[in-house]
Amino acid sequence: MRKLNKNEMISLRKALMDVQQFIWKAKRQRATYYCLQFDNMIKNIEIYLYSGDTDIYMINEVLFRDWLNANHKLLGISSCELLEEKTKGKTEEVYHFLELLAIVKAYFPETEECSG
Repeated sequence: MRKLNKNEMISLRKALMDVQQFIWKAKRQRATYYCLQFDNMIKNIEIYLYSGDTDIYMINEVLFRDWLNANHKLLGISSCELLEEKTKGKTEEVYHFLELLAIVKAYFPETEECSG
């Protein structure tokens, strides 16, 4: 598994916050399972950064676990309402959402092997 350094974690935190902001601006009525996982990831990164912890391996394990949870087959990103809006003529919104997700996914390249 790829180990994220401190600067990458800061960038990942921002990318996760960007995805969440986009989802909230799209006026979703309820917090989805994957949004809760993103929120967990943001909070775990903040705890790591502010606590001065030096166990980079543990935080990487936790972030990887949360990313896998966010990609759960039934409850995860694939079940997102925003992805269904492609058929309603809102393709630009869908592509922007996918772009934001791709930025986050780039931090977890090893999940390509796990999702098969």
